[in-house]
Amino acid sequence: MNSFPFFRICKCCIPLLVMGMSMSCFAQDSLQTVIAQKGDGILSLLRKQGVDPYASYDDFIAMNVDNLRDGVHLYAGREYRIPPAELDTVTVVDTIQRKTSEIKNIKTREIPILGKEHSTVLIKSDRLAGTIYYLISGHGGPDPGAMAKFGGNTIAEDEYAYDITLRLARELISHGAMVYVIIRDENDGIRDDRILK
Repeated sequence: MNSFPFFRICKCCIPLLVMGMSMSCFAQDSLQTVIAQKGDGILSLLRKQGVDPYASYDDFIAMNVDNLRDGVHLYAGREYRIPPAELDTVTVVDTIQRKTSEIKNIKTREIPILGKEHSTVLIKSDRLAGTIYYLISGHGGPDPGAMAKFGGNTIAEDEYAYDITLRLARELISHGAMVYVIIRDENDGIRDDRILK
């Protein structure tokens, strides 16, 4: 009769015990690290790593306290440990960083009365769709309005009033409005000259 059955059991258990201990060493969580970029703050750094910045802020401070300026500021170029994120608190940030490859269709309208250089109007929105504006520059007669001399040139009120009216019309059209300019001067559109003649 074998008086040492205990040793036989130990011979089988020792390899299993050693293997189990080595597996537990490999199974430990390793913390994710990241290098801070210029302009990063703690919240933005955590957000970029997919971690809820508000839930993990205190853990981040505790893990990196020796590597923070004034206890709360990151140093650019240094490595920081990121606290593990709980699965139910991970924030999705992938769509913010993805660049689009789609070509955006830009809507425009041609309005010849605005002049050659300003006739193409970029449609910015449709917030004024369904609205109608009747714009009248000046007071409707052949009178040029107030006149003055400026830099050796005679300037007239009606030229500036017409230019401003066309600029207003262009802005209204760019937001989807229907605009009727009542008084038209086929020779003048929007002008970029310093002195309008």
